[in-house]
Amino acid sequence: MPRPTFTPDEAQRATLEALARLARRRKKLDEEADALIAKADEQGIPISRIADSAQVQRKTVYRHLGKPMR
Repeated sequence: MPRPTFTPDEAQRATLEALARLARRRKKLDEEADALIAKADEQGIPISRIADSAQVQRKTVYRHLGKPMR
């Protein structure tokens, strides 16, 4: 079943545009975080310290690095 047609009014359009801008910023920040996580790993920083600094769980760091959890 197709979605009903939706035409946003001016306020709704502004909200949707703000969400799209935020999503682009978040994607850029995620890419920067991935690069820094990889750099920290290359420098031999323990996964637990990387996770603490990035304020994420260790499993998230392993996932970003494409490594199995130990």
